[in-house]
Amino acid sequence: MTASAPSTVRVREDFRVKYVLLNNLQDFLAVRLVWTPEGRGVCDEASLVPVVCRSPLSNLGYCRKGSTISFSVNFQILKPGLYELSQHMKLKLQFTASVSNPPPRRPAAVT
Repeated sequence: MTASAPSTVRVREDFRVKYVLLNNLQDFLAVRLVWTPEGRGVCDEASLVPVVCRSPLSNLGYCRKGSTISFSVNFQILKPGLYELSQHMKLKLQFTASVSNPPPRRPAAVT
């Protein structure tokens, strides 16, 4: 998975990160993207959270081996600083040992 984002963003303004997933492993029944920030559930004060993910759970659907999925996620920075957003993005991959009737191909993403 690769990510691209603006090199600079303004505090409290939304910005978009584009992710591209190249599946060279196997067919997956479901692919989910989950935002897992540090200290999740530890601090109750929103003012202490430096980065907000606008869509912390994204269901990307079925993904065939050899296919590419492109998608975007909106973020907002609440405190100035340097942040590595991708370290908190996790892929959840659902698969089975054999799939006799895979779901129909999903249309290619146009970006």
